[in-house]
Amino acid sequence: MSRIAAAFTKLVTSFVSDILLPIISLLPFLRRNMDEKFAVLRGGQQYKKGLRYNTLKQAQDDGALVMAYGYVAYLVCLLVVHRLGLQEKGHRDSCANGA
Repeated sequence: MSRIAAAFTKLVTSFVSDILLPIISLLPFLRRNMDEKFAVLRGGQQYKKGLRYNTLKQAQDDGALVMAYGYVAYLVCLLVVHRLGLQEKGHRDSCANGA
């Protein structure tokens, strides 16, 4: 059973990161991958010199304090899709058992 659960988890993760989020990222106001969306709360050394960050990793490497809200949105999408899959599985199991 754990192999099935692991395979399901990989499937859901791939669906969210490879199919769902790229489609969401096409929205005109996002302009980058959803998991790369962040807000700088306090800039690092380079930020204070007028340099802006293009990626979350760049900001973190500079020591900036960032709120990575795109990654949180990714995790929420992952949770929702995973939960929907589990509800569907439970519905199929109850139908198969005659409930």
